[in-house]
Amino acid sequence: MDLVPLIQMKKRKIYLEEGKNPIEFKEFLKKFEEDRKIYILDWDGIERDKPNLCTFQRLSPLYEIWVDFGPRDLGDVVDAFMAGAAEI
Repeated sequence: MDLVPLIQMKKRKIYLEEGKNPIEFKEFLKKFEEDRKIYILDWDGIERDKPNLCTFQRLSPLYEIWVDFGPRDLGDVVDAFMAGAAEI
């Protein structure tokens, strides 16, 4: 069984645990080894329809990213795949 870490994003910041302080992007890269699956729960996309596609793009060369950002139509899904998401 493979454990997939959950990353939450809110207001363009990365949170490893709900209610904790956000983590810097460089710290995040040090914390997880490359070529690993990570699951991103993007609250900006879910609540405000403004997904963090730029962050998906930055992470996709290093990790296999699975994202949940509340896509509302087919165009949103295409945008996420173009940004590098492996699963939506």
